[in-house]
Amino acid sequence: TVNGGIESGKQIIDKFVDSSGQEYVMGVEVEILPDELLIEVLGWDTHFKTFAGLTAENPILIGTEADLRLLATAVNGGKTYSGKYFKLNNDIDISSAAWTPIGSGTLAEPKPFSGIFDGDNKTITGMHFTTTGGFKGLFGVVSGADTEHKAEIRNIIMKGKGDGSYDVEVNGVTKQSGCGAIAGVVINYAVVSGCDSYLHMKLAANSAGIIGAVDNNNQGAVTYPKLPNGMADVIVEDCHNYGNIDANPVTNFMFNVAGIVASNMGIVRRCSNHGNISSLAGAKPFWQMGGIVA
Repeated sequence: TVNGGIESGKQIIDKFVDSSGQEYVMGVEVEILPDELLIEVLGWDTHFKTFAGLTAENPILIGTEADLRLLATAVNGGKTYSGKYFKLNNDIDISSAAWTPIGSGTLAEPKPFSGIFDGDNKTITGMHFTTTGGFKGLFGVVSGADTEHKAEIRNIIMKGKGDGSYDVEVNGVTKQSGCGAIAGVVINYAVVSGCDSYLHMKLAANSAGIIGAVDNNNQGAVTYPKLPNGMADVIVEDCHNYGNIDANPVTNFMFNVAGIVASNMGIVRRCSNHGNISSLAGAKPFWQMGGIVA
């Protein structure tokens, strides 16, 4: 908020005070229109209170559980972070409460994470939740803006409690559901790479060790997602699942569970599954289970 007596035009803002009373030193030039009291400073992130994130060399650092949950709050509130860079700089334990995924919504009306998130081969431990539908994972919904602004999720290691109980439990599905350690669904223009999961999971339809579903957001006839240059618009590569998966047959139709991606409409390459994948109810028609994809 700018003092009502400030002159319009270009001004140097040395500091400002947010609604909590916290002062921030700025030293940047902004342009204030006549009679305007509230301004937006380009590049300033109001959630993380920083100018970082504009380049890979100066990312927004995620070092605590609070930081990671703050990212979920921002994205689920509608901030996509397209073109913004994030990086884990610590191993993080998020076991204090059931996890709320980063990104939410439906295929038709998503609230996706659209930025670049580098886990830097750090470990996120203790993610746990029980769900009966929707898109769930560390990230719920991931989608890039376009071919020039792709979403990227890379180099994250997910570990669970390690006590034999389920870290993730899916006990139902809705019309649009997907669950994975890294993401529930990846829609468009995205690359997920170098991610490993050790979670013990009980999964239902469109669920897998890494990503539940890769979907090109086609609301009509299903088509293979391709860019003008012929490359699929979602790539999953160099990801590995080490956790055991129990397939939970909550429906009698189109049941698919896999080690890497359950429902795939993109490219999956150089991925491997090392966990056991078992059905809790034997085999029935239209059930699909696979080590890599289903």
